[in-house]
Amino acid sequence: VRQTPEVTLPPTINLCEGQSTLLEAPVNQDYTYQWSTGETSAGIQVSTSGLLSVIVSNGNCFAEDETLIVINPVPQVEFSVSNSCEEVSLTFQNSTTVAGSAALTYQWNFGDGTLSSQSNPIKSYQNPGTYAV
Repeated sequence: VRQTPEVTLPPTINLCEGQSTLLEAPVNQDYTYQWSTGETSAGIQVSTSGLLSVIVSNGNCFAEDETLIVINPVPQVEFSVSNSCEEVSLTFQNSTTVAGSAALTYQWNFGDGTLSSQSNPIKSYQNPGTYAV
């Protein structure tokens, strides 16, 4: 009696344009693999969108699973700062764009240990200097 292989792929994998990921089925020397791409190894590198499936077999017993690969456009990050004088609140004016209708979320790092998730944050620095935002 052979044990039925188990394979679990995530339902959806989100990638940004230009990224790839390694999909892996359980590795066992007694298993054979058949991916919907035609590949027959335990793992495949993917970088294009679409529905992918794999069948893992150990002879008479098999398991199958699938995942949806979604490729998201990369945002074009742009912003400006209203004022750069000491002891003045700075307004960061966001003009970031992304192709399509993808929703944007924000994570500003002001270079001094403070963060913001607002689209157009206001920031006051305690000390003069140069900060990487």
